[in-house]
Amino acid sequence: MPPPLPPRPQHIDGINLFGLISIASLLFCAPAAIFCESGIWKAAWETSVARSGEAGTLQLLLWGGLFYHLYNQVGMAAAVRVVECSIAMLSRGRVDPKCHAPTGCCVA
Repeated sequence: MPPPLPPRPQHIDGINLFGLISIASLLFCAPAAIFCESGIWKAAWETSVARSGEAGTLQLLLWGGLFYHLYNQVGMAAAVRVVECSIAMLSRGRVDPKCHAPTGCCVA
């Protein structure tokens, strides 16, 4: 059996933890993306600039990234308020068709 995890510091709530995981994943995935995908970025950039201009392409990147991040923040904030069992069951789509409640959870 693995050793127990150390206690999480009290100043790191769910949203802060989500932010830290996002930064860590960016630092971890960016080098791999640069190595694997950098060959097609130039052609994709030129195609996008030809369609909507450089300012339009940068604006689409900015708004797309912002709304994706906000979507994840709202999802994380909502998940904090839901019982862990409900999150696990709903994320896997296991819903009891009789009562429309996650199976295995006590829903009144």
